[in-house]
Amino acid sequence: MKNLYSAIKILKLSEIAPYVLVAISLFGLFFFQMTSTLLVSLYSGMNFIRDAISILVYLPYGWMQTMAFYIFGISILSLAAILYFKIRVKLNIVAILFAVMALCLFIVGSFPTKLPGAPSTLTSTIHGCAATIVGIMFPLACFFIARVLRAYKFRYLYIYTIVAGMFQVLFIIFGMLFLPGMTGIYERVLLWNGQIWIIVICINFIFLEVKDRLSASSWKRLVTQLSIAGAAYAYGAILLPLCLPLIYR
Repeated sequence: MKNLYSAIKILKLSEIAPYVLVAISLFGLFFFQMTSTLLVSLYSGMNFIRDAISILVYLPYGWMQTMAFYIFGISILSLAAILYFKIRVKLNIVAILFAVMALCLFIVGSFPTKLPGAPSTLTSTIHGCAATIVGIMFPLACFFIARVLRAYKFRYLYIYTIVAGMFQVLFIIFGMLFLPGMTGIYERVLLWNGQIWIIVICINFIFLEVKDRLSASSWKRLVTQLSIAGAAYAYGAILLPLCLPLIYR
């Protein structure tokens, strides 16, 4: 990782802030996935496919899930800040949409959902509305930022962003029609789609920031190092939690 260290070392202090925001964003994703999956794994009465993520707050260590929602919100807010400073437009709709998502995640953590079979309350209604807004905001943000990516000629990132947004919309419709009683896996697939997109955006942001600071040979090595680091992170944040239910059962 010598080249990565060299790239970071030559940055001015004022230039480090975006990288700190990237680190916060990636950590928030990891913490949320590990916490929500670990809580399901530790209790035999919970089901990874059936049970909604939000009801984990009622477990003995449910406060950890509440913290996970808050940290996830900070993660999304960090991404919104990056997009605000990097997309130079008068009205940065993308940054606003992600900021709204972050606010809604704070609300989701502050207003617990109802238990299965329990009557709806004002608290659970607020929780449900905030969660719905999060699901809707992500594809909207994808479609808005895709225009920016196309303008900057990021062809593959543009195509992937459109695909991620379309998948979110189609899977929301598919889940409502064909996945009754499978709230857990329904919510997690939607989250994985959004979180993997955020990982890709963060890695590409680092690529673009350090590209002009290194020689051609150092740049190629850095691309390899960051690609490996990104793959390892995706495994640790997305795939490893899937193994936990098998380990603890």
